Amino acid sequence: MARIVGLLLVLIVAVGCANQTLTPTSALPTPPITPPTAPTPGETLAIEHPTGATDIVLRMAISGGLRYPGATVEPPPAFTLYGDGRVIYSIQRPRPDGSTLTELRQARLTEEQIATMVENALGPGGLAAARVWYADVPIADDVTTNFEVHAGGVDKTVAVYALGYSEEGMPDAAARLAFEGLAQALRGFGAEVAAGNAEDLGPFEPQAYRVTLDDPFGPMEANREWPWQDLEPADFQLDNSGFRTRILTAEQATAIADPPMSAPDGVVVRAPDGAEYLVRLLALLPDQLP
Repeated sequence: MARIVGLLLVLIVAVGCANQTLTPTSALPTPPITPPTAPTPGETLAIEHPTGATDIVLRMAISGGLRYPGATVEPPPAFTLYGDGRVIYSIQRPRPDGSTLTELRQARLTEEQIATMVENALGPGGLAAARVWYADVPIADDVTTNFEVHAGGVDKTVAVYALGYSEEGMPDAAARLAFEGLAQALRGFGAEVAAGNAEDLGPFEPQAYRVTLDDPFGPMEANREWPWQDLEPADFQLDNSGFRTRILTAEQATAIADPPMSAPDGVVVRAPDGAEYLVRLLALLPDQLP
């Protein structure tokens, strides 16, 4: 059984040891390490889950919080496991200017690995017993960690505001501790791939991006001309927040940067009519394509 299971359990226990008043009681013995193998056609499901290439089995995404208002690249989900065993996950790399570059990569898990990952997310990770929303913490403007799971008879989303706050006496401290361990394990998936404990499928190249035209932040001024000869601002539809958005192909998005997710912050374009827009890019995963 893959070392991924051990990572989940070790991290959950480690978080508990850091907080001496809370130690999870659901940790299981770490299974032996065995190398992963590619899935074979007709492989029997080790745990009930959807099997489609765009069906979400397990996802973690971050939303909200005080991000830099001039950011160009919006964060995609940090981890997504699909029904066919493919995982798309993000890694962070530092840039020379001190900012962070987000890259998307992909890997594949066997049915046995899917089962062990889901079982630990539902059990030690706390998702099976979780309610949908955890917000009672004395802190403002933090991010929300969103988990989504569809497997083992469980279909739910769990949103945890200000994950990382699990001090004794805080409401739902034990549940928060379990979510912390799960989040650390999913964030560390790239290390597991690098160690050979999942089949590395290389970089993930998005087929499309959601592009939003926002108001420039503060004193920002246009630093580029309008990049799309075949589009104008009116072709971007107003969303519920009042911003103009449109799904662009990967080729269209390279007009901002190549690859698009390497775009620097603060990209402000001047439209043909003189209006100025702060550009935001969000890479779309397979289940998010129109």
